[in-house]
Amino acid sequence: MEERLKELTVHQCPDGVLYEFFWNEIGQMAIRTVWPGETAGGHKHPLTNEWWLVVQGEAVIYLEYPDGIRETYPVSGKKPKLIYVPAGTGHDIKNVGDEDVTFIFFSDRLYDPKTHDKEPWSWE
Repeated sequence: MEERLKELTVHQCPDGVLYEFFWNEIGQMAIRTVWPGETAGGHKHPLTNEWWLVVQGEAVIYLEYPDGIRETYPVSGKKPKLIYVPAGTGHDIKNVGDEDVTFIFFSDRLYDPKTHDKEPWSWE
């Protein structure tokens, strides 16, 4: 019988919480919260593509593409937009509102802490 109720993996982060709810050989989906005034991310994945969907709160997403082009995207749970973060793109999200930012992210690779392609990156 198919499991209908699944326990989530919950990670307490210094700037919010990460709830992993789907992962297999084709990728991962998770929900992430970021507390008011906090920034989360600050890295890039040379091999992994991600998609972010803010569903609550007000934030700014910072992206630096492999060709050096930098863009910022103001996002809001009031008007959700799907943001594509291609492999090799530095990315960060800052909560600029008074409530928690909640976003769903999807990646096309399975997270493995031993082999995951995560490199530090900073907007500054």
